[in-house]
Amino acid sequence: MKNLVKVSFMAVAALLFVQCASNTKTTETASPMQKLQSETTWILQSMNIDSTELAVPADQDVTISFLDSCRMAGNGGCNYYFGSYELAADTNSLKLLPSGMTRMAGPNMEFEQQFMANMANVASYSLSDSTLTLCDSLGREIMVLRQSAENPVEGQKDSTSVK
Repeated sequence: MKNLVKVSFMAVAALLFVQCASNTKTTETASPMQKLQSETTWILQSMNIDSTELAVPADQDVTISFLDSCRMAGNGGCNYYFGSYELAADTNSLKLLPSGMTRMAGPNMEFEQQFMANMANVASYSLSDSTLTLCDSLGREIMVLRQSAENPVEGQKDSTSVK
């Protein structure tokens, strides 16, 4: 049932967005930007607000997936969200623009609200192996995510994550 909800959510999100302009450059090998946009699910490992690290709920995967056409979707811990993003490869600038989410009640709602609010602070990214680091406009690390082996579109999960 969870996979059906996830697939349905992704389909609705796809219908709600029009294609946005992208600064994507095509290369023969996958650039860090192309890796970021490869419809990979990124799982939150740590989050900082005002230089204070918040504990990520151990029982819930908080995720972001960067989809085609500058769309993003994920799970804040309880609710699914969707939106768009702006990405510039030449400067590693990244702006996250969440635009909607489901409205279910669940555990750790305060953390989910802080996660959603913290998305507005993202100004740049760095990508190293299977780690995505999101920074604010002052270059401070505000979120660290690891790449998952899950396919966000089909909801199929491998038992291992990319190391």
